Amino acid sequence: MQTHVFDDLCSDAGLAVGGGATPGSDGFGRARTGNESMRFARTITRGMRTERATARPAPLRRGFSLLEALIASVILAIAVLAVGAAVSAGRAQAQESEKVILATIAADDFLSELTTESYAGLDAYDGMVQPIGAMMTVDGASYPDTFWLVGRSVTVAEQDIATGEAGVTVRGKRVVVSAFDDMRTLAQLETFIPEPAAESVDPPAPPLPPLGGLGGLLGGLGGL
Repeated sequence: MQTHVFDDLCSDAGLAVGGGATPGSDGFGRARTGNESMRFARTITRGMRTERATARPAPLRRGFSLLEALIASVILAIAVLAVGAAVSAGRAQAQESEKVILATIAADDFLSELTTESYAGLDAYDGMVQPIGAMMTVDGASYPDTFWLVGRSVTVAEQDIATGEAGVTVRGKRVVVSAFDDMRTLAQLETFIPEPAAESVDPPAPPLPPLGGLGGLLGGLGGL
């Protein structure tokens, strides 16, 4: 590259490099003066400096620094933690919904069983508590393992209900069945069972008149 620049500069100076010119001639056999030789040398030097300044090495490709790798690791860790928290929250919500459904089923089943009991026998269930995972039917059958997170309790209380404008008061028992877990009540159902009406008894028939009185009555009728 520098040789080409040197040749171009010599051409601009009127020299024929390699054409038989001597160092002290101008290419046409004429001798150069000292000033011309100095100008020629300065021209050659400036051309070579320009060539060195314009010839730059290709930039090197840089990789990731330690700080950049650390920042990327922190961002990745935050993203993983956020996804894990979302999955855990979704799983807990699904389990809570399942418990509420099971609790509602357990409370409704037991309330239906109590409505088949006699009115007088309802008081025996007041205050009954079935622990979590140990629920049983009225007949003593155990619930399946699906209900292992649910327990239930029963309250029975006397209650009078007025029937509006008629002014009639109905006496009965209020039955409440609650299903719960180890933290709170999950479902609560209740019903009102009215007191059965007293059975009507027919009044006794009047006694028959004595036979003597009936004979006298007939005798009197015969005399007529």
